[in-house]
Amino acid sequence: MVIPVDERRSAGNGEPLPDPDLEIGDLRPAGERRPRGRLWSARALAGRRLTRWQRLWRAFTVIAAVTGVLAALALSGRFDVAALVTRVERPAALVTGPVVAPRDGLSCLREVAWAPDARRLAALGVANTCPVSRYEPAVVNVYDVAADRLVSRWRPDTAIFAALRLPRPAAGQVGPVLYQHVLLWSRDGRTLALTFFAEISIEPRILSYDGVALLDVATGRERVLLNREGGRGFGQIVLEWDVAAGAPAVLPYELPPAGPLFNLAAAPAYTWGGDGRLVPDAAAAGDARSATAPIGNPNGDAVVTQWQPGIVSLVTPAASGTGRPVGVSTWSATFAAWSPDGRYLIDGVTTGGRLELAGRPTPSAATLDALQISRFPVLAPRDVAMTRALEALGAATEAGQTLWLAWRPDGRVLAASPDGDDVTFYETASGRVLGRVRTAAADGLEGGLPGGAMRWSPDGNWLVVRNGVVVRVDKLAG
Repeated sequence: MVIPVDERRSAGNGEPLPDPDLEIGDLRPAGERRPRGRLWSARALAGRRLTRWQRLWRAFTVIAAVTGVLAALALSGRFDVAALVTRVERPAALVTGPVVAPRDGLSCLREVAWAPDARRLAALGVANTCPVSRYEPAVVNVYDVAADRLVSRWRPDTAIFAALRLPRPAAGQVGPVLYQHVLLWSRDGRTLALTFFAEISIEPRILSYDGVALLDVATGRERVLLNREGGRGFGQIVLEWDVAAGAPAVLPYELPPAGPLFNLAAAPAYTWGGDGRLVPDAAAAGDARSATAPIGNPNGDAVVTQWQPGIVSLVTPAASGTGRPVGVSTWSATFAAWSPDGRYLIDGVTTGGRLELAGRPTPSAATLDALQISRFPVLAPRDVAMTRALEALGAATEAGQTLWLAWRPDGRVLAASPDGDDVTFYETASGRVLGRVRTAAADGLEGGLPGGAMRWSPDGNWLVVRNGVVVRVDKLAG
């Protein structure tokens, strides 16, 4: 059919448009319009048009073929199919928490403690910059983390010096040494405790005291308990307070064979005895090497384990003046504990031992003697995640490597930090990486948590890292 030129319409670019009454058909023979042969014939691959059903069938065969190949490789052990279905690693959300920036009269961070409600966070520090070489009044700020606001402030030094029967020194004065140890809440969230050490020079004597300051958060009432050092018998190396009686509790803890590095014998779990002491109890832990083994909140749980926030150190012997890692890792955890009934408070529990990984050669006796760890108890990693973190630490070539670990309260997620800034989250059962954050990018406080430790909130939704940065991890799986 020929269309007269004068009856054609033009587009904007002058190109003619087809007549609306024009019907364009396929003039090829019916048998040649669409290939009916095999989907992978030369004609089909040459780009001839396929029916919709043929296109779907071809896609299906491609998927089936690829799946078959992967299955064959998986059965041969050459490929991990699970790697394809594992959820893509997603960084945990980084939230600038209330103790990140110097504010509210707090500059040098020393310790933090979560209340049982997982909402309030107490932060201990001083107004001066670090390090503090002269006396600076301590301040404890209590924050509502979710609302990001300061809700109360406690200045414990006034009550402490009153108990010592001394006037409180002026800020910046060279005088009594007052060093705070641990900040922790009671199980009911009504009492905040701060343990401390005081050294006072009264010529010609120097008096030393251990103490604990207690604050009733609701009423503001303060109490200070003191213990003159030197009054404890040999082997009394864990200081315990009978809060109800308002006096130290003298309990006969025995010095473990490992020596003064640990003051409580390593055990899968500890339970509270009738007199308030922590008693090693293997039966209370169940399978202590399982990813579901208990962690035990030291602030009120009936069972406490050694898997508290702690440090792994890669111990390196000196060989011909050079350091060379030999894969000897030690574990240590220092924590305070409050009995379930709120009566007893233990300060400065330190436990740990030498870690041995399955399939790794045991160090020789000479090596252990040279490192002075031959009497350390031998421990197995708690879970697969801890093993993965240890393997990453052992792969480092530098001497003196350390790794800070902290388990989520339910024991199913492990936070690991080799430098106090980079935090990797592992699923404890599988060792799978759940996310990573780098907190050095956020401005934190001077000072930091003791030994670079990290602090999980009781509900597992928040993590405070070394420099006070608060990481929100409520969406982590595991």
